[in-house]
Amino acid sequence: MELPELRRQFEEWYEADAMPAEADLFKRYEDGEYYHSHTHDAWKAWQEAVKREREECAYLCDQLFKRAGDADECADAIRARSEG
Repeated sequence: MELPELRRQFEEWYEADAMPAEADLFKRYEDGEYYHSHTHDAWKAWQEAVKREREECAYLCDQLFKRAGDADECADAIRARSEG
């Protein structure tokens, strides 16, 4: 998943629980980092959670590969998506 799509999903999820007064919740600096520390921290946690989930999926592919011999490409593809 490309970073813009990952960020879009994060913002959609995060906004669902935001207070209505937080209009600039997703304000960013020029380097792309979020202005608000709570948004920044949630974004970093989101990215780490996605990376961990992908690693768990890749691990399952590794296990299938050992048994079936055909899941190595699956694991590599999942891990590549986390490396951006």
